[in-house]
Amino acid sequence: MARKIWASFIVCYVAIFCSLTSADGQLDAQVSVCEGCHGTNTVTNDPKVPEIQGQHFFYIYTQLKDYKANRRSHQVMTLMSAGLDKKMMKSLAQYYSEQKWVSRAPEETIDESVATNAMTAGQCTQCHGNYKGLNGIPRLAGQKASYLEETMRAFKQKERMNAGAKSALFATMADAEIAAIANFLANQ
Repeated sequence: MARKIWASFIVCYVAIFCSLTSADGQLDAQVSVCEGCHGTNTVTNDPKVPEIQGQHFFYIYTQLKDYKANRRSHQVMTLMSAGLDKKMMKSLAQYYSEQKWVSRAPEETIDESVATNAMTAGQCTQCHGNYKGLNGIPRLAGQKASYLEETMRAFKQKERMNAGAKSALFATMADAEIAAIANFLANQ
């Protein structure tokens, strides 16, 4: 019964979402749809929903394109991106990139040595610098640990294919290292 209710909710949500995308200049309406999961200028309560306010334009835009083209898969986001055209994807990316990143309280105490050793071996700073987002590279510092861990494992298992070098990198890491990195980054 719960699955039927959830499925009905998704179908109605997608129908509303798609009808909104057919009208020009409906950025406010689109943002309202996004806020249903990603929150309103605040951190989201769902540990699996990433923080996107203050994330880089190119990163957000690329993820929306990848969801729409099925290069990245997520039950809700694949459906949500289906009705977006290029102009709206760019508008959403621009809107969210201009928002302020909201800092969260630390998630848990961690042993930083496992994380820093794995991150040094993986040369994470080569692209991610100080983890606060540079030159279009996504911000990792302060992102939710559960989301980061899920993302890294998706790369490791080759379920997420929109950044090939990451699959090779995470394939060499133990799950405990991935969890430690996720917790370390979430607490930055």
